[in-house]
Amino acid sequence: MEVFMGFINVVIFFLLISITAAALMTYRYFRLKEEFEVREGINYFASRIYLHQDIEEMLWDLTTSIIAKLKFEDCVIYLLDEEKENLIQVAAFGPKSLEDQTIAEPIVIPVGKGIVGSVAMGNKTEIIYDTTQDPRYIQDDQLRYSEITVPISLSGEIFGVIDSEHSQKGFYNKGHQRVLEEIAAIAAQKIKLLRNQQILEAQKDTIRQKESDMQAWKLQALQNQMDPHFIMNALNSLQSLILNQNHNQAVFYLAKFSKLLHHIFKQSEHSGITLHKELQFVREYIQMEALRFSKDIDFIITIDDSINPEEIIIPTFILQPIVENSIWHGFSGRQDNCIIEMNITRYASTDGMEIMVRDNGKGKDPGGFPQKLESGKGLLIVRERLHSWSLVHQNKNMLHEGLPSSGGYETAIFLSILTTDDQGLYFG
Repeated sequence: MEVFMGFINVVIFFLLISITAAALMTYRYFRLKEEFEVREGINYFASRIYLHQDIEEMLWDLTTSIIAKLKFEDCVIYLLDEEKENLIQVAAFGPKSLEDQTIAEPIVIPVGKGIVGSVAMGNKTEIIYDTTQDPRYIQDDQLRYSEITVPISLSGEIFGVIDSEHSQKGFYNKGHQRVLEEIAAIAAQKIKLLRNQQILEAQKDTIRQKESDMQAWKLQALQNQMDPHFIMNALNSLQSLILNQNHNQAVFYLAKFSKLLHHIFKQSEHSGITLHKELQFVREYIQMEALRFSKDIDFIITIDDSINPEEIIIPTFILQPIVENSIWHGFSGRQDNCIIEMNITRYASTDGMEIMVRDNGKGKDPGGFPQKLESGKGLLIVRERLHSWSLVHQNKNMLHEGLPSSGGYETAIFLSILTTDDQGLYFG
């Protein structure tokens, strides 16, 4: 009998050990399962948070995800204002949220007031078992009996608060707290990152604006150099006519010059001009120079059908120096059969335009070397203006010169298309 009872005791002992081991294994299984589900959920929230590049859009998505994953009744997220004095409702899911991602009658809570304000001030999560027993509770859309409030913070810096209420007393537990605190930490990192990016972009915009302003001022300064250059040459021409006692020609020349001078003064404050007005200016300038040098100059313009000269904007006074070089250098010593051709072509593939100016002049200076148009001040200014124009309007513009096989000289300006509809373009 004693042997039998001993055997029974041994069996019971091993049964107890087995039951205890099974219970421990079951407990550990469920703990691991719960831990896995928590980590999986947090990874889900993290992936959702880092998907967005806009803070409010991210927070709206976060409230929706919290409701869906954690089975909450409502969720409201507050952000701290710039003065760090008030918490403002910026995202919600539940009775407070409307279809167009707006909040119905959003409330503002001062830091330190109510449960939300207290959590923001103390930077510590609070779980309220029964809100009716907490004098800090601020009822918003309706009374709910339990509440969990988690600060959105990073290294002690408060960005906002995640707040959820439930109609059941004691609904929230430590598991909810752990998940929400990890979500809040990830959200805080993302908010910090996005705000730093916003600050960086604002600084870049300021730098770009200052660089643009500087280039615009430089463009204006170069234009102011161009005006005296042209005016001095014109006055020299007028002086030559008077000294040679060509009074009738001088009077006619003066009338033309006055008209061009009016155009220059009217346009002097503007960096851009319509192609139509620029061509008018060049045509009248050629008439003046033909009169002064007693030359027979034909000016032939060919414009692509796809180009409307009254809509296209180009830098002011960009063509006159090129024509001036043809007259002063290319046609030096020639009185007739002087031809200046201007072909304007549009390239749809690059949204660009080429203005080709070709003359039938000598193309070389007396020494036999190619005519160096860049040696003149006017062409130097043109090159610099094209460079500044490119920087101001963030496009590509260039000037190219060469000797065509048919003789003479040609200069091509390549411009990105700008029109009178382009916002912010300053022209006359």
